[in-house]
Amino acid sequence: MFSEGFFSISFEGLLGLAVTIVSVYFIVKQLRETKLATQMEGLLSVAEQLNEIADLRESLLEVVEQADWHILSNQEAHARVYQSETRKIAYKKTKNFYELVAVLVKGKSLDRNLASKYFGNSVAIWWRRLEKVTLHESDELNYNVAESWEWLALELEKMSG
Repeated sequence: MFSEGFFSISFEGLLGLAVTIVSVYFIVKQLRETKLATQMEGLLSVAEQLNEIADLRESLLEVVEQADWHILSNQEAHARVYQSETRKIAYKKTKNFYELVAVLVKGKSLDRNLASKYFGNSVAIWWRRLEKVTLHESDELNYNVAESWEWLALELEKMSG
């Protein structure tokens, strides 16, 4: 024993404490690595969805890159996208995809830095392109159909800017 009294501790006790601290360190390290691996698996799954809608989004680009797109009202923009079944499906899949990514980031199931690194500015770019359509849809339904997507677009713009 090192000393007598309330705080006396044996060498074996100190050794046991040191082993426990080192063990906890390695457990925490492993948990962090496992969490990152799980997030990467989830990110790859989400990325597969993004690849599935890439071709569909070409039809959206045809509309949102038209010269008069920026002067259209929300309702006119919505009508233009919904004129074509392909564009309508592309819009809905794009909206749902980015909303899912945003919900995962908001819920801390997907790290914000990882989302930023992987998706870059695409979240904000597509938000700006489809904001009018989404706002019209939100007005029609009386709730924000892409609240998380809008939030993530703003957050990632702050991080990059």
